[in-house]
Amino acid sequence: MFEKGRLCKKIAGRDKGEYGIILEVLGKDRILIDGNTRRRKTNRKHVEPLEKKYEIGKDTTTQKVQEILKKEGIPIKKKVKKEKQKTQKPEKNRGKKQDKNGRDRKKA
Repeated sequence: MFEKGRLCKKIAGRDKGEYGIILEVLGKDRILIDGNTRRRKTNRKHVEPLEKKYEIGKDTTTQKVQEILKKEGIPIKKKVKKEKQKTQKPEKNRGKKQDKNGRDRKKA
């Protein structure tokens, strides 16, 4: 049932519930999967194969795999980069003496 080009659904792990296509069978327990998931080796126990099968190879790009999934009506996750907030540099207290708690010391 696990063949190159078969559509499948991840049922375990961080990509649980996501769809992908098998790109290569790597022995009796492992497969290479790509699509809505990250392209990676996956345990067969963590994948549920579906009926659809496509002509596809190991060298197929992620973009091409996602186009196939889009034609099937499977929504594609878009990567969103979070913008980092700029932090303000701390001001240096030159010439001022501070105690061990960081407060300005009074001159005696």
